Amino acid sequence: MTRGEFATLLHRTEDPPPAGAEPFDDVDSDDFFAEAVAWMVEEGITTGVTPTSFAPDRPVTRAEIATFLYRLAGEPPVNVGADGPPASDNSHLVAAEALSFQLLNETRASLGLDPLIRDETMDAFARAWSGTMDSLGNLRHSDGPYSENLAWVSSGSISAEAAALRMHDLWSSSGPHYETMTQSSFGAVGIGFWQSDDGWHATHVFR
Repeated sequence: MTRGEFATLLHRTEDPPPAGAEPFDDVDSDDFFAEAVAWMVEEGITTGVTPTSFAPDRPVTRAEIATFLYRLAGEPPVNVGADGPPASDNSHLVAAEALSFQLLNETRASLGLDPLIRDETMDAFARAWSGTMDSLGNLRHSDGPYSENLAWVSSGSISAEAAALRMHDLWSSSGPHYETMTQSSFGAVGIGFWQSDDGWHATHVFR
């Protein structure tokens, strides 16, 4: 099944009102999946494979299906790792992740490097791992399929903006982390933050 076909299937199960304009360059308004994809964007179910493309003809992966269904369900609390992170409104996490992405690409631009694109599957992996580290109470690499930068700030009361700035400063001042951030061969990044009383955890994964 392609990503466009899965979008159509998901859209039909929900029977929502008509969506707005299609935001991706590779989705035409007369494509059978166009309204479904636009609806997914409006509902926060997808951000595309790049800011301007959805890749509707590419086969949908199991990880992408899981991510789409999880977002459709409103990102309910799940057990990740030992005890799992607590349920919360995720708007503060989204804000921290967005600023972290901006700071990362500003650093790369200052060196004349191409910007990274956010990958929604990698985003889901990164946030899940940040939640896992929070639940386990430590900072450690996931042994996953990506290169990783990890960071932790002990104060859970600071704002999303302050957390993103602090994580960026930590990575920028560490030689190995900075080298990962500015690796010219990387083209995609996943960004995931988690906040609790124990502080903020952040994960960047690269490929």
